[in-house]
Amino acid sequence: MSLLAVALGIAAVALPSIASTPQTPLAQVPFTSEATDACQIIAGVISDVSDVYYPWDTSGHYAADIEHYSPAAMEISVCSVEPGTAEDVALILRVLDQTRTPFAVKGGGHSMNVGFSSTTGVQIAMTRFSEITYNEESETAVVGAGLVWDDVYAALDPLGRGAVGGRVPGIGVAGFILGGGYSWYTNQHGLAIDNVLAFELVKPSGEIALVSEKSDPDLFFVLKGGHNNYGIVTRFTLKTYPQGKLWIPQGGHAFYSADLFDRFSDALYNFSENTTDPRASLIGTYSSIKGKLLASIFMAYLGPSPPNGIFNEFLDMPMLESNISTRKGMLPLIQTAASNASDYNGARALYSTTPVEEYTPGVLAFAAEGIKNLSATLSPEDFTMFAYYLEPFVPDYLSHASENSSAFPPSRKTRILPTAIGVGWSSPFLDDQGMEVIRDLGDALSAYASDVDGQDLSGYYIYPNYALADVRMEDMYGENLEKMREVRERVDPTRLMALAGGFKV
Repeated sequence: MSLLAVALGIAAVALPSIASTPQTPLAQVPFTSEATDACQIIAGVISDVSDVYYPWDTSGHYAADIEHYSPAAMEISVCSVEPGTAEDVALILRVLDQTRTPFAVKGGGHSMNVGFSSTTGVQIAMTRFSEITYNEESETAVVGAGLVWDDVYAALDPLGRGAVGGRVPGIGVAGFILGGGYSWYTNQHGLAIDNVLAFELVKPSGEIALVSEKSDPDLFFVLKGGHNNYGIVTRFTLKTYPQGKLWIPQGGHAFYSADLFDRFSDALYNFSENTTDPRASLIGTYSSIKGKLLASIFMAYLGPSPPNGIFNEFLDMPMLESNISTRKGMLPLIQTAASNASDYNGARALYSTTPVEEYTPGVLAFAAEGIKNLSATLSPEDFTMFAYYLEPFVPDYLSHASENSSAFPPSRKTRILPTAIGVGWSSPFLDDQGMEVIRDLGDALSAYASDVDGQDLSGYYIYPNYALADVRMEDMYGENLEKMREVRERVDPTRLMALAGGFKV
C-alpha cells in the first residue's frame, strides 16, 4: 500500500440538556496509587454499558483499544477502558485523580507522537461514543468522540450534507477537531474548530457540561485547538453545509515520475499563486516510496461540475496513474486517497510540519531536490517513505472565524501554509534515525524559506496536529497561551489532565 497521502488528519441551535456531576460510590472505595488497582476500581464503579479489558483479553477489545496506526506510537497499557456514557467517563476521571494514575484518551488513534493518545497506565478508548445525530431544523450534527470521519461522512452524505473534517480515511474526529483541523472545506468554511458550536465535556472534577460560546466563552475558546488539557470531550455539535456531487480525481490522486519534478513544481506554484476559487483544493507531494521518486497530487473540487481549467496543468502532464470522475459525497472522495490513516501497513512513522508564507519557485525546487538527495542516501528497505506535503489554501481561509476566536491559531491576520513532512521506517531500531531524518527535512526547508527565499517566518505558528512532541507551546499558541493556562487553573486545579500525554499548558 502506498504511504503517500498519510498525515494529511449557538444561539440558533437547540442544545440538549446535560446532567450535572453524577453521584457515585467512590467515597467508600479504598484508593491506591497503582495502575492495576485503578483498573480494578474503575471496573467496580462503572455501569454495565462500559467495560475494562486487560492484555490477556481474547475478545479483541484490548488490542483494538491500544492500537495506533503507526506502531511507533503504541504502548502497552495496564488495562483499557471503553466508557459508554459521559457519566462513566466522569467516574473514571475521579478514580484517576484520586489514584494519580497515568492515562491516555484515544479517539481515532492516528496521533504519531508516542504517549499522546497511548500510555503504560490506563488507556481510555472512546469507541462507544459512536452516535451521529443530524438536526434538520438547525442543520447541525452531534457526533461522538469515538468516530472517524469516514463514519460521519457515511451518515451525512445520503442527507446531502457536508462537514469540515478529515481529508483521508481513518482520521479520528476528536483529535482532528481539538487540534485545529484542515479540511477539503477549509477554503470555504475555515478550520474544523471554526465549525464547532458546542463540546460535551467531562471536566476533571467529574462535572459534565455542554460548553458553548454562550455557556462558557473562555472554556469554549481554549477547547478550540487546545487538545486534551481541559477534560475529555465526548461529543461535538457541528455545523453542516449543503453538499451535492463532488468533482474529484477517481483514485484521489495523480502520480508523476521524477523527471517531471520541475514541470510539476511550476504547476504547483501557479495553482498556489493564482487559484482564488475556494472550491478547489489539493495536496501536492514530493516523495520517495520504497526508493522510487514520485510527485503526486490529491485534489478535489467541491462543486457540481468540473472546474474551469484550474487543474489543467496537472492533468496535461504524463501520469503514471490517474483517474478522474464525479463522486456523490465526501466518503467516496476520501476513499480515493492513496493511504488510510487507520492502516499504516505496519510501518513505523512520524510526521512534522514546517509552516511557510508561500510556495515560491525556490521553495518548491528546494523541497523536490531535498527528497531526491535523501533518496540517494537512505536505504529503501530501512526508510520506506519520506515526503514533503505542500498544502496551498486561498489567502483568506482563516477569515471564516473572527480574530481571537480560538486558541489556535494565535493570529488570523496572515495566511499560513502548514506543509507536512512524513517519514516511515521499517524497524524500531531505526526510531532515533527516523526522528533525525524528519527534523533535518523540516529544519532544511525552514532555513531555506527564511534565509534564502527571504520569507519572514518569525511570527508564524506550528499546526498542533502535525507538530512533533517537543514543539514549544508558544510556537503553536503564541500569546493565547496565557489565557489557556488561566482557564486550566480554573478547570483543572489538581492538574489531572497532566497525567495524560500530549501538549500540556
